[in-house]
Amino acid sequence: MYVFGAGPPQRSLVTAFSQFGLLYSVGVFPNAAVARPGFCAIIKFYSARDAHRAQRACHEKHLFQNSPLKVHLGTKHKAVQHQALALNSSQCQELANYFGFNGWSKRIIK
Repeated sequence: MYVFGAGPPQRSLVTAFSQFGLLYSVGVFPNAAVARPGFCAIIKFYSARDAHRAQRACHEKHLFQNSPLKVHLGTKHKAVQHQALALNSSQCQELANYFGFNGWSKRIIK
């Protein structure tokens, strides 16, 4: 999901978008010097369904700033489609806890 807005609010983005589901990552990047001031963010959800809900609810809305956000869903490139993204142990535990498996051990057994 791509988000375009007027300020660099990483915490605000996490707060606003985490209500739709568990976030995989949030990256905030300033607009190029030749563009007007603002930012672009790439927000990754674990679930495509959660990303669709967030896009429908937040596009063109004034969530935490004066100007409305532009929220677009990204698409995977064919070269990346067959690559699996590995999760580190803390992301695995966060995902398990999100689905109700609270209290799991951090110990990884091969």
